[in-house]
Amino acid sequence: MGGVVNKNVFFLFFGCILLQSCANSDKARFDPFALPPGDHPQFFAEGKICTRHHEHSAPSISPNGDAIYWSAFLAPLQSDAPPVILFTEKVNGHWTNPEVASFSGQFRDNGPVFTPDGKQIYFYSNRPKVPGDSTGDWDIWIVDKSDVGWSEPYNLGEPINGPGFQGHHSFANDGTLYFLATAEGYFRDVAVCRSRKVNGQYQTPEILPKTINFDGAFKWCPFIAPDESYLLISGYQDGGLGAGDIYVFFRNSDDTWSAPVNLGSTVNSNDNDRFPAISYNGKYLFFTSKRTHLKREFDRPQNHVELMTQYNNPGNGLTDIYWMDSALIDSLRLSYK
Repeated sequence: MGGVVNKNVFFLFFGCILLQSCANSDKARFDPFALPPGDHPQFFAEGKICTRHHEHSAPSISPNGDAIYWSAFLAPLQSDAPPVILFTEKVNGHWTNPEVASFSGQFRDNGPVFTPDGKQIYFYSNRPKVPGDSTGDWDIWIVDKSDVGWSEPYNLGEPINGPGFQGHHSFANDGTLYFLATAEGYFRDVAVCRSRKVNGQYQTPEILPKTINFDGAFKWCPFIAPDESYLLISGYQDGGLGAGDIYVFFRNSDDTWSAPVNLGSTVNSNDNDRFPAISYNGKYLFFTSKRTHLKREFDRPQNHVELMTQYNNPGNGLTDIYWMDSALIDSLRLSYK
C-alpha cells in the first residue's frame, strides 16, 4: 500500500513540475484549456489572443477545439482603421501565431461565430453587398469551410438581414439564431431577435418579448446558451455597476424569460463589460472588459522599459478578453428559482 501511495505522490509531483516547466519554457506555446480558469476572471490566452490591442469580440472556438477566431482593432482606435477577424489554430499540438482570416482584412468585420457543426462562420460587416453599394448597412455574412480553407463571404440575406443593423449573433445547438437588429419603436431602435431554422431555412425573425426588450435600457451583444436555457446580454441599466454590465435572462419551460439578473461584481466592473459568450462545451464564460490595471501614479520614477511593459500588455485601458468558469451562472439560476 505504501509503495502505491509513494508512486502516486511521485507522479503528482512530476506532473506539477512538468506543467510548470512547460509554462515557463515557452510562453507562446499555450493551450487555453490545459489549465482552465477558476471562479474569477483572468486574461484569455494572454500575449496571443488577449494582447495590448483592442479586442472587439469574445473568442469563438471550433466545436473540435482546434481553432479560435475573434475580432480586434490592431490600429489605434482614433485612426478609424477597420477591425479585422483574427485566428489561431492548433497544429502539431501547438497554437499558431495569430493571423488575419482569409476572408477579412479589407472591410469592417466583427464577431466571428462558428456554427454548431463547425462548417461555417457567421460574422457581421458593413462591407458592400454589391460593387458600388454605399449604404453602410451592417449585415450578417457567412463563409463555408472546405478542405482548402474558407469560401468567399456571402450575405446571409433575407429574412435575417434587412435595412440598418444585424449582428451580435449566436447559435443554440439546434441552429436557432439569436441576434441584435434594427427595430423601430424599441429603445434606441434596436431589439434582440430570434429565428428558428426549419428544413435548413431560417424563418421570419421574432422580436423577443418586452421582458428582454424593455424600454429605458440599452442592450447589445446577446449570446444564447448552447442549450437555450439562458440568454446573456450586455447593457446599460439603472442599478448597474459601471458603463455597461452583463446580465443573464433565464428561459423557462414555457418559453418565457426571467427578469434580468446582473452577473455581479465578480464579472462586472465600473467600466465597460460586454461581448459575453459561452464555450461550445458550456464550461467557460468569456467576456470583454475595458477595466485597466494601469496606475495613475507610481511610488517611484519608471524607466522606458517599465512603462512600455505596462502599456504594451493587456490591462492597458483597451478592451481585453477574459474567461472564467461558468458555474457562476448556475449559482445565479438557483437563486433565481
